[in-house]
Amino acid sequence: MNAISACVGAADLREYLLGRMSEPTAAAVETHVASCPECRKLLPTIWAEDDFVADFRDQAGRPQPKNALLDRLAGDLYGLLRSLPTDRNVTPPAAAEATPAPGGLTAENAEDVRSLLAPPREPDELGRLGEYRVLKVLGSGGMGVVFLAEDTRLRRRVALKAMKPALAANAQARQRFLREAQLTASLTHDHVVAVHQVGEEKGVPFLAMPLLQGESLDARLKREGRLPLAEVLHIGRETAEGLAAAHEHGLIHRDVKPANLWLETLPGGRTRVKVLDFGLARAGDGDGEHLTQTGVVVGTPAYMAPEQARGEKVDARSDLFSLGCVLYKLCTGQTPFVGDTAMAVLTALATVHPKPVSDLNPDVPAELSELVMRLLEKNPGRRPASAGEVAQALQGQEMGLARKNESREQTETSCAAPRRRLILGVAALALLAGSIGAGAALIRIQTGQGDYVIDTDDPDFSFRVHDGAVALQDHKINKTYTLTVVRADKGSGEFDLEVNDGGDLSFRKKTFTIRRGEKVALNAWFERKQAAGPTELPHHVDDAWVRQVTALATEQQGEAVAAKLKERNPGPDPWVQATIGRDGVTELRFSAAKVTDISPVALPGLKKLECYGGGFAGGGFPDGKGSLSDLSPLKGLSLTYLTCWNSQVSDLSPLQGMPLEFLDCTGAKVSDLSPLKGMPLWGLHCGSTPVSDLSPLKDLKLTELWCGGTPVSDLSPLRGIKLKTLHFSETGVADLSPLRGMPLTGLYFDITPVSDLSALKDMKLTDLWFQKTKVADLSPLKGMPL
Repeated sequence: MNAISACVGAADLREYLLGRMSEPTAAAVETHVASCPECRKLLPTIWAEDDFVADFRDQAGRPQPKNALLDRLAGDLYGLLRSLPTDRNVTPPAAAEATPAPGGLTAENAEDVRSLLAPPREPDELGRLGEYRVLKVLGSGGMGVVFLAEDTRLRRRVALKAMKPALAANAQARQRFLREAQLTASLTHDHVVAVHQVGEEKGVPFLAMPLLQGESLDARLKREGRLPLAEVLHIGRETAEGLAAAHEHGLIHRDVKPANLWLETLPGGRTRVKVLDFGLARAGDGDGEHLTQTGVVVGTPAYMAPEQARGEKVDARSDLFSLGCVLYKLCTGQTPFVGDTAMAVLTALATVHPKPVSDLNPDVPAELSELVMRLLEKNPGRRPASAGEVAQALQGQEMGLARKNESREQTETSCAAPRRRLILGVAALALLAGSIGAGAALIRIQTGQGDYVIDTDDPDFSFRVHDGAVALQDHKINKTYTLTVVRADKGSGEFDLEVNDGGDLSFRKKTFTIRRGEKVALNAWFERKQAAGPTELPHHVDDAWVRQVTALATEQQGEAVAAKLKERNPGPDPWVQATIGRDGVTELRFSAAKVTDISPVALPGLKKLECYGGGFAGGGFPDGKGSLSDLSPLKGLSLTYLTCWNSQVSDLSPLQGMPLEFLDCTGAKVSDLSPLKGMPLWGLHCGSTPVSDLSPLKDLKLTELWCGGTPVSDLSPLRGIKLKTLHFSETGVADLSPLRGMPLTGLYFDITPVSDLSALKDMKLTDLWFQKTKVADLSPLKGMPL
């Protein structure tokens, strides 16, 4: 067959896409479809049929024999897959750049736009969709069109995603679109794009989303290639947190990839990840099982889990595989599974084991490389157990990156200042607990077997630790000695130092001594580790230890705190990040998931303390919260900023009298806010706690209060406070009258019994959320800059 003049029917197109035609017939069909707009319009409709997707999946999940025609057909279909399902190439809900055509109209989308919209009523709009003025087309794909629109009630701009009318006529496709809207609307999380409204107009479903500033991760990667390590960890962590929230709702995304990750631009140039497009998502329960098994199975081959490609049951770990593919690309600039066609990619997915990330980019730490390769395990059982676990691992690596050279194999410390007590570590850092002779500086280097101890006050020595040995450099004579530990006698519990200088000198001694004339310049020996006795540690570190730490060089103080936290809280090492001021440590951030004793942080110059509880898998308690419950070590400090987020803390009385300006106890067990009376607080976050009474906040100078998810039902104690931001979603608050006259710009009260907005009249609100309330009259919002 050389040519086809008549249009190709849907049945023939289906056979063509599945590669079931003879090569001459397929070539003729291909030639015709390439030049026929009407036939091309049928392709999205075929894609919407569940049995077609199942047939394609059945072929795509298996390695295929080499066949030029099949490869070309697969390539054609891959092109369709990239654009058809749920608008994965559509501009996300963001402030798009101006398009060449007025309102973003093109020859390809004009007909769809005309069929979707009611006639325009004002000169600057393309038309109307429900209660929205449609101003511009932001993008379009195989399944739908995304518009820039304005909510005529709230006067705010949104992104509207509407299904194409031709596809909306297909019940399965319409069900899939509505399912995406409902699934996304059920999530409220910082790292998941929100849905304002789900609607239907003339049988066509649509959803309204925020208009975000920024760009997709895909656009960023195309512009810059692989990203710096700090950004890889940041993007990976926030994506994992968004997925963890989805998984906690029983939802699996099934199409995690750079095009579905939005980098929202925040004030100050910071970015926040938003997970987009839950068009392939499904719930973990049995609802809609037929739809989820055969209708929404394809995803994107380069980021698809092997079990998903084979059409097997998927769970949250399938999303983790896709996240691993994203991280692989962020680190290396390429995807782990490559091929010229979709079939080739799927074959690689089933058969290829990608090179480790660190082989392609040596700058990637082994810890991150190993995590990515675990995510890419073909067996789901060998991947991390949850997105929360991945988020926590990446957060720890973020903090580790912020610490100076903590993950390096070598630690170098100079003994330039006499009388300084230095701390070096191989396995961990530890302070000398005993007394130190006047004029001496003791260096302890801790190993699993015991401690190297070096006693010197000579500034001409420096030390370097590597693989359990100590390189001791004598700068005065330009000579380096290597000290290693050897057992004194076979079967003995005693150890000697073996000393060599890289030449002929090599000997063993209990104590290695260097003299300057008749004066001993240095003594070195090894102290065997003593077995732990039955005595318990004192309840808190004592003042003497605090004085020892504050006497250290400022850059050593954070390391000393980290070491002591580990010593007093056995288990996984808590990550610790310190900020050093002129007089010592002024800020500390650390993970409190398994920490119960925070007394090592009680340094007199500390102003800001952030301790984060569980939050994800791996918290210290069955409720997922961290283990921290006791804030008494903080008593007497002059903290201005404190977070004890998602912890077991229930008593704030140790904070009484502090000059606190900000407190975040979200997710803790706090019920009584009275210790906060008289504080100069401007910000308080006490959401998801048992707090029910806000009266202790009366007369405070708060500008920001978050108390959502609490038993609070009365806002009258806030009357007269000059709040700018207030969040009380999921509470029993019904009366907004105490807010009258407040200078609020942000107000959030979703899922409350509020019905009357009159107290908000004349406010200058720029951000307002009140989904699932009893509000019917929006007239008090007139004139607001929303």
